Amino acid sequence: MTKPAGAQITDKPSTARVRHWRRGIAISATAILAPLLLLVLAEVILRVCGVGTSAAATRPCTDDGRPAYCDNQAFAAPFSHLARTGNRARMSSLQQKLQGRTESS
Repeated sequence: MTKPAGAQITDKPSTARVRHWRRGIAISATAILAPLLLLVLAEVILRVCGVGTSAAATRPCTDDGRPAYCDNQAFAAPFSHLARTGNRARMSSLQQKLQGRTESS
């Protein structure tokens, strides 16, 4: 026996909707994951090549021949432009005030 024509027509749109939905999910996942994977790949390649500095606040060093941890001078490097604009002017004016006090004493 054959199915009525109405049953055959209703089966195809539901299958097409599922395929369209799956395709939309695949496109969305690719749009999100592809750039993320490229950034991770770039990070790995740059780290392997030795580009950049450590993001840790301290670094291993030796103090009188004993292992110790020292300040990482490059820790604040990403924010150095912030420190240079206002703090230098403040520090220089503070230094001038302090120098003025020591000279007058």
